[in-house]
Amino acid sequence: MHFSGLTLPLGYEAGQYWSKNFIQQLESLDCGDSETLKTTLKLYIRDYQQTRDLLLAATRAIRKLCKEPAYEKQITLLRSVPGIGEINAAIILMELQDIHRFKHFDQLCSYVGLRISKGITKRSNQYLRGGVSRKQLECYKKRSGIVDKV
Repeated sequence: MHFSGLTLPLGYEAGQYWSKNFIQQLESLDCGDSETLKTTLKLYIRDYQQTRDLLLAATRAIRKLCKEPAYEKQITLLRSVPGIGEINAAIILMELQDIHRFKHFDQLCSYVGLRISKGITKRSNQYLRGGVSRKQLECYKKRSGIVDKV
């Protein structure tokens, strides 16, 4: 916006949540005689609204999935770990599938991208690495009754 000579409406900061009021103010900004600028601004606003709607629909679908009997027990167990909410629990469950497929806890940590000897590794599951810590994995391991296989 600044590049085009437009300024944010008064009382708003960059990076702030876009409320309906803010979007209406953006739509009513004076773009001068530039039809290109008006069109570009409308397209950016439309893109933002579509992205927000898509994210909302995906979040609702994930929350609905979490309540299905097939996943409810594991989701509840994962959510009992401090710092893991419903969406993170669903991501962890869908990415790990069955935690018992890992013979040792270190294999699970390695899959996630957390290694004690090497720190954070580059080789990891991109969806799990950002949302889970080693302490959370240890807590989940204890609560689910997993023992390292010899």
